[in-house]
Amino acid sequence: MAATLRAARRRIGYGAAALAVASAGTIVIVVATTPESATTLSVRRAAASESVLPVPAAIARAVVPAADAGLTAAAWDVEHPPPPPPLPVPAALPNPSAPRDLVEIGRIQIPKTGVDEAIREGVEQVVIDHGPAHWPGTAEIGGWGNLVLAGHRSIHTAPFRRNGELVAGDAIVLSDTTGTYRYSVTSVEVVAPTALWIVDQHPGRTLTIFTCHPIGSSAQRLVVRAELVSRPRPGD
Repeated sequence: MAATLRAARRRIGYGAAALAVASAGTIVIVVATTPESATTLSVRRAAASESVLPVPAAIARAVVPAADAGLTAAAWDVEHPPPPPPLPVPAALPNPSAPRDLVEIGRIQIPKTGVDEAIREGVEQVVIDHGPAHWPGTAEIGGWGNLVLAGHRSIHTAPFRRNGELVAGDAIVLSDTTGTYRYSVTSVEVVAPTALWIVDQHPGRTLTIFTCHPIGSSAQRLVVRAELVSRPRPGD
């Protein structure tokens, strides 16, 4: 074994160090070459540091675990807002005479005209005859999109008889099991009874109320538009 070690040292040569470990008849030689000069080491260290580039802040924000809602929300800022939620899809115009169960989904209050009534789901005649009615598929109360309500102006409870008195800035308050939401009137207009575009959805949180016009006639529709000015529906 001594002769083998001497031969290994000769092969390694001057300027190197060798360590030999003998175990169960096996020789393992670990070689450490001549130490590099200080200049060589500094050059390699500089090259290594230059190869590690900083991660751009935009990329760092993008690598946020989607499962962590808190971190995901923190990833957005004014310059990079989160994408808007999908818009609701209004149901098709129903058969007015079709039967429908009466289901209350909330309440509407219009301080200026004294309205304080329940809102029911559906715009079939039987629902509207009982009071303010929500067009299915339009925005929820306080929610994203365009919330559409219908109601009579001269028969049954006539909740919207005085809607023509409303002006920009008047308050309309809607509520349901999730909270109370305040809307502010933005416009009042008269349209044709075929103007189904009033139920169209668009970004924002708005309210559309339509009723017959003039009072005692169904020749036209009086449309009141409003926008949400209080906090939005939770999670929407």
